Amino acid sequence: MNQPPVRPLSHANLFIEAFGRLSMKSDPVGLVNAEDEDLYSVFRARSTLMSWYGADWSTQRPMAWHMHEAEITLDPDKPSPDTSRIAYAQVGLEPYAAEIVLRLPALIQCFHDALRRFADVDLSAIQITASSLVSHSSSCLRDLVPSRNWFNTVADTRVQANIAFDQESFGDHAETRLFAVLQGSLGPGFFFGALANAPKSHRIVVPGETPYVRSTRPSDVALPVTLPEWTPSAIGFVLAAVVDLVLTTSPDRESVTVRITRIN
Repeated sequence: MNQPPVRPLSHANLFIEAFGRLSMKSDPVGLVNAEDEDLYSVFRARSTLMSWYGADWSTQRPMAWHMHEAEITLDPDKPSPDTSRIAYAQVGLEPYAAEIVLRLPALIQCFHDALRRFADVDLSAIQITASSLVSHSSSCLRDLVPSRNWFNTVADTRVQANIAFDQESFGDHAETRLFAVLQGSLGPGFFFGALANAPKSHRIVVPGETPYVRSTRPSDVALPVTLPEWTPSAIGFVLAAVVDLVLTTSPDRESVTVRITRIN
């Protein structure tokens, strides 16, 4: 009698941070009552509604992630003049690279949806930190490419951004054509430029709430990218592609930190 495959007991940790500004809407339509709900409860509810998370094991629904925490870090009633961190969330996934890569677009979209229930969101950057990864050398790019038609819109809403990494993940690839494989493969709306210096404000900063990540330092090199639009879907799509490339090129990486910052 064949035994079912043994599932790993541990989970990878995926920490997502949003940077920018929050401001209260003049019209309360679409907002939740912040006195009754917090970001964790709304994020969990949105995840459950989309069948990305299920608290009831009796339903036997596949779970995209396990909820850990979520919190708004800026008060929408007291907006900051700069683009500070506005919120973060942490979820657990199966530790394989495929799980990290293929869940990123849905996770970033869900996180942003939950955040917009509290205030208007002016997003300037997204950073993700994945830790406790298990070696996995198979690329997921082929699974991502079929979704690129979503971005074939009529309007020209292209934006420029920088993608920055932790030094250990980027490391020896800074002088290679590591990302050349992505050129053209994500669709005509995505274009990657030559590696350039990363402004300090665009470099990664490992969050203090993630004790699972060993000491690391930011790379001072950034990958310029043109996106067809500055939306959670486009951000998640391009981050998934570059994380996939980093992890398949260095399959023994146990953690990776990547940040995308809008330029224009």
